[in-house]
Amino acid sequence: MACMFMRPDAQGAKIEVCGLNGHQFSLVAFLNDDIHAMLPPEGILLQKKYVTELRRWLSTDEIDLAISEKRLFFRAVMKEKGDDTAPAKVEIFSLPLSYYQYPDYNSFVSSLSRDNNSILTIDRLELMDALDRVAIFNTDNNRCAYFLFENPSELSLRSQGQEAGEATETLECTYAGPLDRVAFPTKDISDILAHFHSAKVTLTLTGAEGPCGITGEEDQESLVIIMPMKIVEETYYSEEDIA
Repeated sequence: MACMFMRPDAQGAKIEVCGLNGHQFSLVAFLNDDIHAMLPPEGILLQKKYVTELRRWLSTDEIDLAISEKRLFFRAVMKEKGDDTAPAKVEIFSLPLSYYQYPDYNSFVSSLSRDNNSILTIDRLELMDALDRVAIFNTDNNRCAYFLFENPSELSLRSQGQEAGEATETLECTYAGPLDRVAFPTKDISDILAHFHSAKVTLTLTGAEGPCGITGEEDQESLVIIMPMKIVEETYYSEEDIA
């Protein structure tokens, strides 16, 4: 699973690129006829350790791309900035393709289309700021933020550390659905929201322990799925109960 998966969309000219680590999933689609025609129907896998190097190559204005049965090839023509008379430098880079069986992600992506899902729409930056504040009270044993849905127009955001203290934030939102609360790793969901550009994001919640899909109006070809944390109830007994 520690791979970036790229495959052509059979329904059109889109290319789907996704990553999966077992607890989080990200999917981005884009249009490119040339790459779509070049990719094999089953797609290609790039190991995670090569993705950083690949991003460095994609910083140039234009690159040439070729795909063989076992490798991916890039060629970039780089010119010195401010000196049009200097000869261009050509760099060539190739990396091996992986051949693992990538998990079928359509099963949990399709769960986001169920009729009984809960839908939360909220301002992205306000949510990020609130998560940063409640994260102060996260501990190694309790590193999550609780989303409490007590009002269809308000989200109560809470974190609690056994010794550090407790924080509660109330945010305006639009909410509909049967779910009354859910918990997410605070840092993980903050990092995910930072990659979106939309002013508002929508969280599609399939259950307290089911996949949650995050989308944005200005990020129409992007989908991130995060798994909630299991909420464990703590019960305290008084001396009278024990007697």
